Amino acid sequence: MLLAQINGCTIHYDVAGKGTPIIFVHPPLLTSENFYYQKKQLSDRFQTITFDIRGHGLSSPSKEPLTYQRIVQDMVLILEELHIKEAHVCGYSAGGTIALEALLAFPERFVSGIIVSGMSEMTDWLNRTRVMVAMMFSSLNLKSILSASVSGTNGDNMVTRHKLHIAAVKGDIKNIYQYYACCLKYSCTKRLKEIKAPVLILYGEKDTRPFHNYAEILHANLIHSTLHKIEGTGHQIPTKASLVMNELLRLWVESIENIDNEWQNEHNKRSVPENVEEQFVYDTNDLYERKEE
Repeated sequence: MLLAQINGCTIHYDVAGKGTPIIFVHPPLLTSENFYYQKKQLSDRFQTITFDIRGHGLSSPSKEPLTYQRIVQDMVLILEELHIKEAHVCGYSAGGTIALEALLAFPERFVSGIIVSGMSEMTDWLNRTRVMVAMMFSSLNLKSILSASVSGTNGDNMVTRHKLHIAAVKGDIKNIYQYYACCLKYSCTKRLKEIKAPVLILYGEKDTRPFHNYAEILHANLIHSTLHKIEGTGHQIPTKASLVMNELLRLWVESIENIDNEWQNEHNKRSVPENVEEQFVYDTNDLYERKEE
């Protein structure tokens, strides 16, 4: 367990493996424990960096209101703590929105994005209602009930559900509420075309219709993006379709690394060759055959 003093908070983070750095961003209430399978399965090739957002898990509460911009600043300072100049950023669900903010705010730091079951803004009534219910539970200090529900849907087995729940209930209810509130207020849809870095968009075939729509919006507005639907799974890809997700992530990052240095020739901007998506080649049938090994 590693701790860093960042902007008045003690931030818990963890580093596994060596190689190309990837920093992972979790959604509200959940913690870095949500990326257990990514650390386990990718650390042979990558330096996986996971952290608890302030007020979540083992990170101390934030005295300042929690915002996506403040979370991204914490991410950059974690990278500085590790002496890392550039990293790929992977965000799950609302964490995907934070990954987009990171790509917008610090294009020189984040060389590509992986958005898993994410969105640029939450506009559908179903998920907004779910978030408002979560905020109500938070305001009533029903953290344990809320944690049991979220951990139950994200866990792929009893052990995982227990680990997610134990980590989640350690969070600060005020910061958890603030993170949920950000989900309702934040939007970067109109700014997506400003993102020059390549982005991989992953969503589950069985996820709800709004998230299919969000994936299409991202793909239509991000200049250099690849959209991939993962068959047979829903929203909770990092835990319930980890092998497929991690292999796609592995191939994606390797394809970025194989691109000629010409796409890094602009100061503070990234000019990506037109064939970047063509270089991301994979055999999905092979992935699904290996999924349950």
